[in-house]
Amino acid sequence: MGNESGTGDTFVDGYQWIKGRDSSRPVHYERAECIPEFKDVRHTDIIGWMYAPINTIRKEIIDAESDRPFIWCEYSHAMGNSNGNLIDLWNLVYENPSVQGGCIWDWVDQGLLTKSAAGEEYFGYGGDFEPDGVYHDGNFCANGLVSADRTPHPALWEVKKMYQYVRIKPVDIKNLTFAIKNYHDFTNLRDYQVSWDITANGENFMTGRLPVLDLEPQGEQVIKISDVSITPESNVEYHISFTTTSRNATELVDAGHVVAVEQFKLPFYAFAKCEQVAGSRLTVERTAEYISISGKDFRVGFDIGKGVLSSYSFSGKELIKSGPEINFWRAPTDNDFGNEMPQRCKVWKQAGKNRTVTFFNVQQISAHEISVTFVYDLKEIESSCSTTYRVKGNGDLVIQNEFEPGTLSLPALPRFGMNMSLFEQYE
Repeated sequence: MGNESGTGDTFVDGYQWIKGRDSSRPVHYERAECIPEFKDVRHTDIIGWMYAPINTIRKEIIDAESDRPFIWCEYSHAMGNSNGNLIDLWNLVYENPSVQGGCIWDWVDQGLLTKSAAGEEYFGYGGDFEPDGVYHDGNFCANGLVSADRTPHPALWEVKKMYQYVRIKPVDIKNLTFAIKNYHDFTNLRDYQVSWDITANGENFMTGRLPVLDLEPQGEQVIKISDVSITPESNVEYHISFTTTSRNATELVDAGHVVAVEQFKLPFYAFAKCEQVAGSRLTVERTAEYISISGKDFRVGFDIGKGVLSSYSFSGKELIKSGPEINFWRAPTDNDFGNEMPQRCKVWKQAGKNRTVTFFNVQQISAHEISVTFVYDLKEIESSCSTTYRVKGNGDLVIQNEFEPGTLSLPALPRFGMNMSLFEQYE
């Protein structure tokens, strides 16, 4: 009956008219379930609440409904760096038959091929064609899974993985026993070929094919890979991958087209004997502004006033351009701009950079290990954090961060980590 148009008596009347005109067809209207005062007046046969969170669907739809399917009329916005975490949504779909999937906005970027002043071709969008001062929506028409020329964006591979109709899961992975399920509604699995390969540290180790499986739609079968013997070698990881391909060409795909993939780590290990190396004895030199810790062939230095690791050198050669510094920010994505994340979360952006050192401590743990701890005041967010560096005699440097929120109500945390710069030659 429409899209993103609010709701009210007109839509209730429209639903009733449609059902009186042709009762055989389902009616969908997404806003029907989103406005509290009209929620109990049925005027949609499909609940299509766009972008409804998982917990909301469980509580308000699955637990409360019995006769209507849930289909997100829109649930994943394919703009910029997007479409991640689809597995969380699709676990909900597979766990609940009444949840039947959703629609991604959208398929293709609406860009027009144009040229820059230098003659370079690119796909233009809002702002590339209007005179200065004319309102436009920027790149909001460039939100597809594929580019304007149908070149796939990286997100398309995430979508393909979640949408695959053949799924495999371990039953007894040590004995190479797996369950394979055909999620098609009309297609028998005999139209496909399932192959497998085992790798050792990424290198091909063994390959094979399953017999063609006569598995009806929605059917499941347990399969075992026989005649495979793995004597694990030390420091080697083993993985098994399954690839499902079409056996016959169709109007849409060629024979051999990959329709589904799975990969599992195999529990076969052999551990090399490892002796703990304490390394050299450590020596400490300290001034009011600086502390230096040295071992055999290496030295680390800390700027006490700034509370940072300022030097890490090996055999006299400096390895870092600037040491790790606490960071709470990340580059916003297009969807972040859409929900005003840069404004809502801006208190985090400079919180790490504007820290001040309130405490400093050096502790001799042993002759072969020394810890250096800095505690910081984060004024913008009325909180504190600490960083502890454990310098070991073998040259290892173990870093641990802790964050202590204050009483200020804080927005979502974009990222908790550290930023460090290396010299260009270490790329």
